[in-house]
Amino acid sequence: MHYENVDCISKGLQLCCSNLLSSNMPYSSGVNKQFEIVDLLSEESDFYGPFNSLLFELFPTTEHYHISPQFKRFDGSLDFTIQFIISRRRVPVFFVEIKSYRSLKELSARASADKQMREGFREFASGNISTPTLYGLSAFGPQFSVYTYDPASSPVKSLVTCNTSTM
Repeated sequence: MHYENVDCISKGLQLCCSNLLSSNMPYSSGVNKQFEIVDLLSEESDFYGPFNSLLFELFPTTEHYHISPQFKRFDGSLDFTIQFIISRRRVPVFFVEIKSYRSLKELSARASADKQMREGFREFASGNISTPTLYGLSAFGPQFSVYTYDPASSPVKSLVTCNTSTM
C-alpha cells in the first residue's frame, strides 16, 4: 500500500521549495512505511521519526543540507514543540513544526500553530537571513500548511494547505 499523505507532503514541498531542491523529491519505501505505521490518533512525537527520515531524503547532506531538531517553548505557554530547521551551508532555508493530527479539529490549536509559525519566522528575521525566501511547514500529523517569508519585501504568507481525504 502506498501512503498518499507522503505523496501530498512531497508534492507540497516540491511546489513551494522547488528552487531549494535539485532532485524530483524522491523518497524511499522505508519512509512511506514509517508514515503508514503511525496511528493518526497518536502523539505528535510519533511523527518526528517519519518526518525526520523524509527530510533527510529530500534535503541530502551531499547537497550541503543540515537538519537540526530544536526544542522550542513559546512565551506564555507550557506547550512546546520540536522544530526541524533545514539549513544549507549554515543558512536557514526551511523549517518544520509538527503537531498531533487529532488536534487539527481544534480551532484554537490551529490558531496557536499559525501564531507559532509566524513567531518562528520573526525569530529567523531578527537574524541575518541571506536566502531570498524562507519556507516553513506547519504539520498536523500528515496534513500541513506551507508558509513563506521574503525578507526583502513581504510579510509571512500561507501558500498551500494539504488536506487529503484518504484518512
